[in-house]
Amino acid sequence: MFNKFEVSTVILRIVLGVSFFIHGLAKFQGGIENTVGWFESIGILGFLAYGVAILETVGGIALAVGLFSKVISGRLLREWVGCGIRARCSILGNCCVSLN
Repeated sequence: MFNKFEVSTVILRIVLGVSFFIHGLAKFQGGIENTVGWFESIGILGFLAYGVAILETVGGIALAVGLFSKVISGRLLREWVGCGIRARCSILGNCCVSLN
């Protein structure tokens, strides 16, 4: 019999996996060039948009299915935090963290 912790972990993994998959798929469906342009506008190399979109799409599927959950979660977390910090710094105009 499963305990509450195991069930909640599986539910969280599936929900986050599907969310990342949809987010990555939207980057391709909306035109990856738009994402490339936005990356370049905030100072990130444009070609990294392809890697991010692939990571979110394939990583989301892998996370939802349960393949390499720890590895994929770590990479998605790194991508999410890194892009969040970089986007916030470019929007606010200054940042307490030096990214260069």
